[in-house]
Amino acid sequence: VTKSTINIWISAGVFTSPYYKFYADSNGTNELINLKVKTNKKYVFHRLNDSTSHPFFITDQGLNQEPSNALIIKGDGSVSGGIQGNETFSLEFSTSASDIESLLYYCTSHSSMQDKLSIQNVKTDEISRPSIFKKKFVIFNYISKILLIIQYSKNCYRNDERYED
Repeated sequence: VTKSTINIWISAGVFTSPYYKFYADSNGTNELINLKVKTNKKYVFHRLNDSTSHPFFITDQGLNQEPSNALIIKGDGSVSGGIQGNETFSLEFSTSASDIESLLYYCTSHSSMQDKLSIQNVKTDEISRPSIFKKKFVIFNYISKILLIIQYSKNCYRNDERYED
C-alpha cells in the first residue's frame, strides 16, 4: 500500500507557544492550524525559507529521546540536532502506532520550545469500510421500502377484489 505524501514547511520558530507554525506550501501562505497527522500518511518536513534558527525534530518518547519503533523517520536531523536550512526528514507510522496519542515536536537547541502534535490513528483496512457500509445500508433501505409496498399491496387486494381503507 502506497501512502500519500504530505509536505509540511516549518517556520523559523519563536520562544512563545506554539513555538513553530506549520504550512502546506513553501511560500508560507497556507498555514496548517491545529495540525493533526494521520497514521496512514507519509509526511515530509521542510524548513520554511531554509531557516537555520531553532532546529526542529519530532519524537513520541519525550524531549531528546529516540523515537519508538512506531515512528519511521528518515532523512536529516536527529533527536539532538533537528533539521535546519535545506534539511528535511520524512515521518511514517508503523502498525504499532495505534498506541500513540500524540507526538512531541521541539527545538533541539532550546528545551523550553516543545509542544504536542495530535495524531489520528487510521487503519488502512478501515478507510474503505464507511463507503461500503453506506452502500449496503442504502440498498437495504431501498429493499425494505419495496417489501413494505408489496406487503401493503397484498393487504389491499384479496381474492382479486380491492378493499378500501
